[in-house]
Amino acid sequence: METFTAANGSDLLGQVTMERMLAGLATRRYRSANEPVGSEVEKVSSSMSKSSVSRRFVTGTRKALDQLLHRYLSGWRRRC
Repeated sequence: METFTAANGSDLLGQVTMERMLAGLATRRYRSANEPVGSEVEKVSSSMSKSSVSRRFVTGTRKALDQLLHRYLSGWRRRC
């Protein structure tokens, strides 16, 4: 199962998208930041469209916010 998850790459793609977007890369410039894969692949690829990049970014930020809001805080001391 781990091999399939690694081969699937959706988590890796989401992680790379998050890193690039948080570094300031705009969705309209996202395609130019990727490594070249060939013209045939680019023609049929939908994972680099502005919409799909935006959806991955929203999904990633939603997951990160959920983790932040549900973290365990009892070990932290409050300072005032």
